[in-house]
Order: sequence, then C-alpha cells, then structure tokens
Amino acid sequence: MKSVPNWKRDIKYYIKKAYFDNKHSDVDFILQQVVDFFANKYISKNDEKLINLFLKENVSQADLDKFIEEWDIEAEGGHKALMLSYFMKNHPELNYPVYIEPRLNGILKYYRFRNLNLMSHFKRVCTALKAANIDILIMKGGAFRHYHPEFPRIMSDIDILIPSKDYENAKKIALDFGYKYMECKHSIDLIDPNANINVLDIHHKLDMQSDVVNSFNEDIYKRAHSETVFNVNDIYVPCPEDMMFLLLVNLVKNMTRITSFQSILYSVIDSMYLINLKPDFDWNIVRQNAIKTNTEPQVAVAIEFLNRFVSAKLPEMFTEEFRERSILYLYNEWFIKSLRKRSHSLNFGDIFKNLWHDLIYYFKFRPQYVLYRRKTISKNPKLAKEVLEKQRLIG
Repeated sequence: MKSVPNWKRDIKYYIKKAYFDNKHSDVDFILQQVVDFFANKYISKNDEKLINLFLKENVSQADLDKFIEEWDIEAEGGHKALMLSYFMKNHPELNYPVYIEPRLNGILKYYRFRNLNLMSHFKRVCTALKAANIDILIMKGGAFRHYHPEFPRIMSDIDILIPSKDYENAKKIALDFGYKYMECKHSIDLIDPNANINVLDIHHKLDMQSDVVNSFNEDIYKRAHSETVFNVNDIYVPCPEDMMFLLLVNLVKNMTRITSFQSILYSVIDSMYLINLKPDFDWNIVRQNAIKTNTEPQVAVAIEFLNRFVSAKLPEMFTEEFRERSILYLYNEWFIKSLRKRSHSLNFGDIFKNLWHDLIYYFKFRPQYVLYRRKTISKNPKLAKEVLEKQRLIG
C-alpha cells in the first residue's frame, strides 16, 4: 500500500533537490525552488490566463474577447469554468458568446444544487449539536460559501470545528442519524449512506501537518463571530485573518498530499477576497498563528506560491526563528550527514577493496565529524551558520 505523502518528507526532497542540482543552499533560494516545483506542477498557462482575467482591474470587453479566443471551456472542465462564471456575475456589463453564457449559468445552477444538498446535512446535524450546547465553528469552503452566498463552491463536504471536550458526544449525536463514517485522529467524516459520499467533517483538532494541533483552537474561537449559517443560528465564523491562515496551511497540504486539486486554483482568488473583505486586515495574526502552530515553513511556501499570481503581493512570513531553524536543518541534514558518510567506520572487508582511499577519507573527515556534530554547534544557529559559510555551503 502506497504511503500517504508527508509534508516534512516532501519538503526535504525538494530542498535537497534544489541544493544538489544547483550547489546552493541559501534559504530564500531554496524556497523559490520549492515554489517553482509546485507552480509548474499545478498551475497551467491557461490557468494563469483565467487568474489574470479574474483579478484584473478595469477589465474591458476586448480583454474578455481575447481570453475566450484562447481558452477552451470544454477542455478546461467544470471546476475552472465555475471561476469564469464568478467573473461573469462580477461583470454583468460584458457580453459573452451565445454558446458560453448558457453554459456558465448552467454550471452555477449545478454547483448551487450540490451545495444545497451539503447544506441540508449541515443543518440537520448542527441543529442537533446546538441543542446539546455544543459550540460549532464553520471552516474552509463552507465558510467562504457563507461569506459569498451568491457564488456556489466546489465542496466535497462541509468542515466544522467543535471543542475537543464535546467530541465524543457530538460523534454519538451525528451517528444517531444513521450516517456511515470514517474516523481519524483529528476528525470524523460523515458519509451519506444513500449516496455514499462525504457530507460533513466534524473536527476536534486541525490537521496542520505539524506537531502542534491544539494551541490554535482556542484563539480561533475568540476571534470568531456568531452568525446564522445555512439556517442554523449561533454558528461561529472565523475572522478573515484566521481564514487566511487556514487557507495558507491547507494550500500546502493540498499541494503535497493532493487532497483537493481544485482548491489550489481557487486559493488565489480566495486570498484576494479575504484581504478585500477587511480594510484593516492584520497580517500579524496570521504570522502569530504560524509561529504558535509551528507551521512557518508551510505558510512561507504558500505565500510565495500565491505571490506568483497576484499583483497585490502578500507579505513574506519569514521570521528570524524560521531562518534559524532552516540553518540548523541545512547543517544537520547535509553537512553532518555528509561527513558521517565520508568517514564511515572501517571494516575488514573494505580495507582490502580500497585501502588507501578509505584510510584517507577516514582520517580526513572523521575528526571533522566528531567536532562538528557536537551539540554546542549543531544546536546553535549562529555557530552552525558560521561553519556553513566557512565551508562555502551557504551565502
């Protein structure tokens, strides 16, 4: 059985590839290499044209006509055509060819109907959870659907977050409705037994591909506001900054695990929507979330990825702490392991195979390995950086 992709393993692979292919290990350079890989893999030239059209200010009829000449709605598929239908709703003053406008309206109706089915399951379960005094916070696509009710979403299910203390009770209440389910360490996925599809994910922790999963839950509730969501009263909706943070972390999760290919493209326009939703958008909240949850690498990659496609650049999230951890990673993963490999212990069989070569390597690199692996250096970012610079491995 093929193992599930893992962020730490994947990012090590791409960073090592950047280093060994280019013989350069500056932190910013490595970030660019990782983003290049993801951008080339997931965003096509036609996708870029769609993003540019959607985000362009003062778009004209000529801009739309040129785009339609180059963009094949049949070849690109429904999930991308839905973004074009958003554009059509945002710009009713523009004219569309007779063969395109009805299709875009049809796509809107199709996804609106699919959303209504998910919303009916949300209403059924969440009404019962509220009756049991369980706080509910809506996340991801469902939260965007609430903020932007005129635009249906491509959602395989609706995600909610509840307090960990209420999880077992919430699970019992939901399963009493007859749902099938799949459970993992952070959530339970409810499955409609009639259609055999996921309809609602109940999270008590957030999967951030990080060792820290609980510290963020309390903060997101504090900053959220209570609203009526899909006809259920008193549902918590995250603030735009927390929604942005979740978008960034989930973007990288989707790119590394391929959990939702469609959402990668939509992350670009969703990020711009969140910034415009709040004039005093506070990036410091996003930054502190990343530090607290140990997700700075994911957030840094996600922002650099989005900045490839938007004109209103998102601020970089590199902190000095992240740079220090990156330096220690370079030091311990490459420099120390390389010395250890070169000065491997001699054995009887190897001596007679390549005696002179092995002896030179052993006495040349073994003293360095013994010296540089000491914790006084390998755990000290400043000293580790000085060693790497001296060895011409960074800078």
